[in-house]
Amino acid sequence: MIDQVNTRSTRDIVRAEMIAMPVRLILLVFVFRSAVAAALPLVVGVVAAVGSLAVLRVVSSFADLYTFAVQVVTILGLGLAIDYGLLIVNRFREELAKCLPADDAVERTMATAGRTIAFSGAKVAICFLGLTVFPSRFNLLSLSASFGAIS
Repeated sequence: MIDQVNTRSTRDIVRAEMIAMPVRLILLVFVFRSAVAAALPLVVGVVAAVGSLAVLRVVSSFADLYTFAVQVVTILGLGLAIDYGLLIVNRFREELAKCLPADDAVERTMATAGRTIAFSGAKVAICFLGLTVFPSRFNLLSLSASFGAIS
């Protein structure tokens, strides 16, 4: 029964992402005003989601996972990547508006927004690792999601 639900969930996620990904890209192009800047958070999100799904795959060979693990990992990977991408690009543009050279703007961006993102990612990972303390099937998902947040 669990395998059937997981198979159907995975199929539905793929279908939903095939529809949502172009919509996200269009919205991000509008927000970022650049196709390259818009594609970057999506690529990072997909890489984070795939990495987390790989961790889930390994964990699933040892234990049963929460039914919605795939959805949570995908949502976290894409959501955090888009959010962090918006933060970095916005901060970089603020630095460029101060008439700084691109190298200096990147340095200041990573010193401020980069540190914020590292702290936020670590905080998300710690929160999910904290959930592993509670006895439930959500434990392994929390562990996998924390690895995704770190990546």
